[in-house]
This record gives sequence, C-alpha cells and structure tokens, in this order.
Amino acid sequence: MKRRLLTLLLAFTLLYSLALPAAALQTQPVEVGSALELAQAMSAPATPRRGLFRARTVAAAEPTRVIAFANTLTDGYGAGRVLHLAAWQEYVLEFSDEAAAQRALAQLRADPNVTDCFLDETFSAEETLSGLWDETPSYSWGGRAMGFTTLRHQAQLLLPAGSSVTVAVIDTGADCTHAMLRGRVSPASYDFANATADVTDINGHGTATAGLIADLTPDAVRVMVLRVYDDDNMSKASRVLTALEYALENGASVVNLSLGWTNAIEKGYTFLNSVLAQAYASGTVVVAAAGNRSQSNPTGNADDVYPANQEAVISVSGVDRSRRFDGSYSSSGASVDLCAPGSSVIVAAPGGGTSVRSGTSFAAPHIAAASACVQIAQPGLSAAGVRRMLYRYADDLGDPGRDDAYGYGLPVLTQYFHDRLCPGQRFRDMPAPDNWAHAGLDYCIAAGLMSGTTTATVSPDMRATRAQIVQLLWAAAGRPETAGTLPFTDVAPDAWYYKAVRWAHRTGLVSGTSKTTFSPDAQITRQDFALILYKQSGSPAMVGSTLKGFADTAQVSGYAYAALTWAVEQGLISGAGTADGVLLMPRGYASRAQIATILMAYCEKK
Repeated sequence: MKRRLLTLLLAFTLLYSLALPAAALQTQPVEVGSALELAQAMSAPATPRRGLFRARTVAAAEPTRVIAFANTLTDGYGAGRVLHLAAWQEYVLEFSDEAAAQRALAQLRADPNVTDCFLDETFSAEETLSGLWDETPSYSWGGRAMGFTTLRHQAQLLLPAGSSVTVAVIDTGADCTHAMLRGRVSPASYDFANATADVTDINGHGTATAGLIADLTPDAVRVMVLRVYDDDNMSKASRVLTALEYALENGASVVNLSLGWTNAIEKGYTFLNSVLAQAYASGTVVVAAAGNRSQSNPTGNADDVYPANQEAVISVSGVDRSRRFDGSYSSSGASVDLCAPGSSVIVAAPGGGTSVRSGTSFAAPHIAAASACVQIAQPGLSAAGVRRMLYRYADDLGDPGRDDAYGYGLPVLTQYFHDRLCPGQRFRDMPAPDNWAHAGLDYCIAAGLMSGTTTATVSPDMRATRAQIVQLLWAAAGRPETAGTLPFTDVAPDAWYYKAVRWAHRTGLVSGTSKTTFSPDAQITRQDFALILYKQSGSPAMVGSTLKGFADTAQVSGYAYAALTWAVEQGLISGAGTADGVLLMPRGYASRAQIATILMAYCEKK
C-alpha cells in the first residue's frame, strides 16, 4: 500500500509539473570560473538537479544549447540547466529538444539585457576548414618571401631572457611530437572536443597550421594548440567560442583561425563578436583565413566568410610563389586585409613528415607569425598598432592602395626590423637587409659578439684576425673566466683580447703560431676557422665525404679535411660559383662578414 501511494504521489508530481507555465521552471545558474570549466561542464553528461523536472527537461545525452551574452539573465525560458561564465557575461541554456531552444532563442533576442545570442551549431571540418591537399610537390617558399629568415634571428634576440609570446591555434589539434613543434607547444594546450589535455590531431589540418607558425617564429614563441574538432571531424560553434575565450584567459597574444563559415550574412553569424571585440580591445591580434572558393561559396566572396569578415579580425587571402593572387582557391572581397603565401606550401604532417597544401588556411599562419614578431619588437603594441605595422611594411602587389584580392599587400618585415631595431644600422657600411652578409652581422652585433671597427663602421669586407676570432668565440661561450698565465709574449695582459686568448688556449681550441707567440693580428683562413668550430663541437666522426663537388677540393689541407667536410654538411660553409666551378676556397682569408654568417649558423644549430 505504501509503495502504491508513493507511486501515485510521484505520478501526480510529474503531471503537476507538466501543467506549470514555462516561466515557472526557473533553473538556478551554475557558476563557472573560466572558459575551461565551462567547456568541461558542457562535455560532462548532465546530472539531475531537480528530480523529475530536471529529468524531463534535459536528457543526459546531447542537449540543445542556446548561448547568450547578457548583463543579467533571469531564466524563465524552461532550460533544464543554465551555466554562467561571469568573466564574459556568457550564459549557456540547455534544452532537451530543439523546438524549446528555438522558442527561447526568439525570446532572448527580444530581451533588452541580451546583446547577442545564438543556437549552438554542429559543423564539419569539410565545411569550415580553408585548406586543400595539393598534388603538385613544391618547396617551402613562404618564409623566404616574407623575410622570416631574418625575422627569426632578430626577433629572438629582442626577447628578454625567460619571456615568450603565445600564439593560439584553434583547429583540429596537432602532432606535438613533430620536429617543427617539438619543444614549442604551450602546456596550456587543450582539446575542447574531448575535454582533455591530449590534443592529438587525426585530421592533419591543425598540425599544418601550428607547424607553420612554429617554423616561422623564434623558439621563444609558444604555440597553444586548441583542438575543437572531434574524431569524426565535427565541431560546434560553442567549442570555437570557448576555445577563443580560453586563449584570451591564458595570455595568447595572437590567435589563428584557419576556419570560417560561408554565407555568413545569410545565416546571420555573430556568435564570436563579443569575444572578438574584447580581444581587439585587450591587444590580442586575431587572424583568420579569408576562405576558399567552395560549393557553398562559389563566387569566392570573402565578405561572406565569418569571422574573417569582422573588423576586429585580420582577413588573409592567398598568393602563389610569383606573389600573384591565386583565385583558383582564394576568396577575395572588401574584407580582405592582407595576403600571404597560400599556394603549394610545405607544411608539417602528422607522423613526422611533410605535405604540400594550398588554401587560405595556410596563408593565415604566415600573418599570425608576422604579428607575433611585431609584438616581440614592440611589446604592448595594441592590436590596431600591429595591424598598422603590417600594412605599412606590406608590398603593394595589386592595384595601388588596398584592393579586394591582396588587401594592403604582402607584409615583408625585414625593413621594419631594420628601421626600428637593427643594431647595425648605426654603421654606415652595414650591408643592406637583402644582402647575404646582413643577417649574420646583425646577429653578432645584436648579441654583443661583434662590435664596430670604429664608432661608424663595421668593416664587413675586412679580413678577420686571430684575436677577433677568439674574442667572438669567447663571447658566444658566455665569456667564461679561466685562470693562469699565457706563454705568448705578443699577448699583453691589458690587451682587449687577453681573456679570450687565455680561454681559447686553455680549452685547446686555438694554439699558438709558436711556443711563445699567438700572432693576434694574423689573418685566419676559412679552413682554420672551420677547424676551430669543429674542435668546439667535439670533433664528431664523419661519414662519407661531401667535398667532391668542389673544384678546389685538392686545396684543402689534410689537417682540416674532416673539419671542412663537417662544416659543409652542417650548412655552415658553402662554396661560391665561378667560371671554374664551385669553389670552397679553403685557404682564402675569411672576412668579418663571412665569420659572422658562419658563426650565426653555428649558434643556431647548437
């Protein structure tokens, strides 16, 4: 009897609940403190909080969600669960069926407290990722086209010790073990599709975009990998939104979005706008692909691609190796801000290899990387300021001024770094930024390894002396102190190179020209400098020979053959093409510019 009475009571309670007006079914918002907590709350199965009411309103499976940005929100919409992220004034309302969610959406849009709201949408990677496989192999050219060879060196030197810049990549995840990404992935990386720290990429798109950014930037730039696509290559608008919020909460200076929604005007996409505005105001640069021509966007109108069409976002179109707009895939339109290499780009592939990809998905990371370099050069620069620098130092490739294909052009920031930061610019004989000798000299000057021969000259063509060489190497080693006296009568204790010679002598890197002389002013040959670096590297064993391709191999001294072979294999020394063939010039005297270039390459490989 008691059991039957209880059953009847429960049935009555259920029937009574069904008769209540929707406004009476108010659910107390569950407060979450961060975007990560919000993501975790949404990924976990909903647990009943109000008995039969809760069980009826939201199923434990996949609820339909309405996301609203509001100053205040009284839940009178019949939602089974409401999550509130106060930092972003974001409310997530969960419903058991789409019809109830649609009714709530209409009411919320009429609510004066609500600035923006949307129904969470599920979409596929095919619909939203702006990248294509390219069947035609090519070579990596994008970094050189934008001057990143120089930028990486210069930007690295400008970063204070222990500091870093973070670029968030909202994509399909990444193979964090790939050589391009090894040691570069931020510990804050997160998988919003599976609510885990494991961001393994099964698609390849995210590995490509994240790898590009890592490859183009200094080692101190960290890549925050934020996965928003699941194992079926499906995602949700809420995941992208939450990932963007998370990136800003965790200090991302740049965000790369190589994804987008076409027909944005028709569909009325706005769900990222509130956070994009805050990102722009806080100084975070958001870069997005302008989108590719597709079945859903056959005209290739970039103005219909969200979020690249927003003012707070830098929209990037694609160019080919000839720096021409590639309309075979790239969208164009009034919303395009800049262009970047997007055709046949060599990118990282899951598993450790590379692949060739084309699309605005791969143009956008070039601009994200350039933005990070500008932020290194000018810490604290606003998002608008970064954009101005990119515009100012862009090569105008299309019609004069901004145009719909190229935007303001292709940023080439070599001159930007030279104009603002190049430590060698005070020397009137400093080679131009596009000269082969510029990067090495600039590297050594900026690092304090090399100074001018006078206050106004760096003398790049002057032959390097033995004293200068040991001083350079000693400085590169951190200027270690060594004890003892020197047997050399031609090295005075007050000479500027005394400590360097003592260190080189004690370590066995450089011997004297006799038992009692060092000959500090004697010039040094290319093979002797290679020998010194070879010794400093531990005299590694050589396999095979790479010197047979040089016309003057016979000129290499026996004592230096292994060292020169190693130096060539390491890319430290190359030959010069002449009418007589490619010459190594082993006994030629090394200039200061040559020494600086070789030393830069050596330090970069350590």
